[in-house]
Amino acid sequence: MLRRVACICLLLLAPARAQDLSGRWTVAGRDAEGPYRGHATLTHAQDRLEGPLELERLRVTATGALEPTGARLAARLEARVAGAVVEGQRTAPPGLAGAVGGAPGSRVPVRYALQDEGGQLRLTAPGEALHRDHPTGPAADEARPGDWSAPLVVPRTPFVHASTTAGRRSLATRYSARPTVSQEGPEVVYRVDVPARGRLTAWVQGDGAPAAAGQTVDVDVHVLRSLELDASGQAVACLARDDVAVEVEVEAGTYYVVVDTYTSFDRAGAYTLRIDVAPDDAWYERPVAQGVRLRTKRYPALFGAPQTGSVLDVDLAAPGVVVKPIVSQGCATPSALGRRAGAVAAINGGFFDGSCASVSLAKVDGAVWATNARDRSALGFDARGRASIALVAAGQDWPQATHALGGLGRLLDGGAVVIRPGAEQSQASFATSRHPRTAVGVTPQGGLVLATVDGRTAAGAGMKLDELAQWMAWLGCRDALNLDGGGSTALWVRGEPFGGVVNHPCDNRKPDRAGERGVSTALAVWARPLDEDAVWLTPAPAGAVAAGAAWTHEVVAADPEGARVRFRLEGAPPGLALVDRGDGTARLAWPPGGPASVTFRLVGAVEGSRPVARTISLRRS
Repeated sequence: MLRRVACICLLLLAPARAQDLSGRWTVAGRDAEGPYRGHATLTHAQDRLEGPLELERLRVTATGALEPTGARLAARLEARVAGAVVEGQRTAPPGLAGAVGGAPGSRVPVRYALQDEGGQLRLTAPGEALHRDHPTGPAADEARPGDWSAPLVVPRTPFVHASTTAGRRSLATRYSARPTVSQEGPEVVYRVDVPARGRLTAWVQGDGAPAAAGQTVDVDVHVLRSLELDASGQAVACLARDDVAVEVEVEAGTYYVVVDTYTSFDRAGAYTLRIDVAPDDAWYERPVAQGVRLRTKRYPALFGAPQTGSVLDVDLAAPGVVVKPIVSQGCATPSALGRRAGAVAAINGGFFDGSCASVSLAKVDGAVWATNARDRSALGFDARGRASIALVAAGQDWPQATHALGGLGRLLDGGAVVIRPGAEQSQASFATSRHPRTAVGVTPQGGLVLATVDGRTAAGAGMKLDELAQWMAWLGCRDALNLDGGGSTALWVRGEPFGGVVNHPCDNRKPDRAGERGVSTALAVWARPLDEDAVWLTPAPAGAVAAGAAWTHEVVAADPEGARVRFRLEGAPPGLALVDRGDGTARLAWPPGGPASVTFRLVGAVEGSRPVARTISLRRS
């Protein structure tokens, strides 16, 4: 990620004659009648600048979003360029009522300041701004879903979409959450409908890849309450923005996530966006792999205090599922251990001493790496992968277990709470004080539960052992074991935001995901990847086409695992064209004439996954 410059200087440059201001400009403004937006096509010859402005009147909805009213506006600009000033008049053509800037036929004086920010040109006047894209950047493509005026609707969460900002339009120049940062490059806009109070998370990846003009891709993520822009192009309802990830507490309602390009078109490029909406005081569930499910929940009050719990449910009978310990050579974080081993998830394991040597049983594939320093309980897996919990004596192997990991102490035995600090040689305060906790449990059906409880930060108060035991029983466990906790507590899941760290490790004493501690062992899960179908983000077209008219239709699809969707036609008649842009969007076009009706299949294909298809029937009326 490129470092942001602390202050951005606006340089008013006197354009030389060689600097041609001709081109297509976006327009955003507000007058006495309200907001408007549109485009201007200007011609610059010698010191004269002129051309038409095509605008649309907008209204502000109850949610603060901008919607077109249907009123189309027009005007013509005629001005002279003198240094950093553009001065002249705007004329509202006769016969076009409601033109911005005056009555039909009137001439209104205008004066713009010409601003150049690294090749990004803007004309600004009180209440209005015109912005032209970088003259050397790629031309913005035609209108498509994901533009500012047509956000892509997120059908469900977690939502993952692989796309690109290259070839897109640029309308927002800055965001109110951090107005000093230039976002002059093109953007893609998503709409998220939040059903209940909770936390909205948006996470974007893609920075650092090669982009245009020797630059690298640099895209940022923003969460907005509405799509309202002021005259300068600043999004005024931005709740949060970041280079990589944002988390926002939200009420029920409509929100917008914008992936915008930093500074200029030269930094536009491919990205992968993930959006999550986790409700308050309710489980947020999502699949991780075949046979593996992740659940997270924030409790406003559990055992009399705020708590955050993270739970991994593992079906040990699912094909391809393997669970066993990882032993570190020296301390390493659970996320690092899981990532290096190619696992889909990992949780911190047993206890260790100051030299990062395990003092808990650690057995992998029949090989004993460490034994319990004292008589303590352990989780074991037999040769068939079945899990159980038993007391293992100090210095001893567990012969019946192919894999085993020790802990302290037993929480549940046959569904009954069994907290006996003395039996496993620990101090009473270890059980009666609240701490971050890590636990594993076995369900009556033979499934495995891996769980963490946050503590020592604003993310949660932590739990006593009897509270942890009760919680594990509520999670459906028959037998359960406490593992190392405190600053060691961490759960990592591949593909989750924030580098996969799901809970809030407390070693940095902050309620974020950056506080992982190095540990000596971890319990890891391997499983087959999900095989989810792509989802359509645009509705199927209506079948009626006016006689003699051309027909176009935009399609967008997303793969839940972040792959690009490519499109093809099957059984299409001659003349029906498909333009696949390679970014998960495509345009269908059917020219006038031809048959009275057609039926064909539109297929969205993802490498390694089943294609999705729509049968489309069109008829001319």
